[in-house]
Amino acid sequence: MKNHVMTKNYKKAFRRLIICFVILVVISAVGIPLSLSQQIHDASVLKQQAALTSPDPTDNDDGHHYDAHHDEAWKSQITPLTPGHFVFFGVLGLLWVLLAAWYWLLTAAWLYRSAVNAEMQSAQNR
Repeated sequence: MKNHVMTKNYKKAFRRLIICFVILVVISAVGIPLSLSQQIHDASVLKQQAALTSPDPTDNDDGHHYDAHHDEAWKSQITPLTPGHFVFFGVLGLLWVLLAAWYWLLTAAWLYRSAVNAEMQSAQNR
């Protein structure tokens, strides 16, 4: 294992890591809104309907913007998430955690190699 850490090309490894990061960012940025498109559509339609029926958002009993009954009505009218959504979000979260772990391990190995090389150079200069 020590030989692998000492001979690894870290420049190439960090390039791969950055490429994987960019790919995962694109997948997240495109996949999440696409998977929630029905819920986003439902929420926008409900918001438009609410704006048409009550143009003044403070038009409730206590003058606050929050109305618990209205909030519950919104939640009941939005399409619920399917198990596919939960699987997609879980896999996406797992990929982010694996990418972070890969970065952490790669950085630790690179720092270890740098420390060993610095110690060897200081021993040669004595």
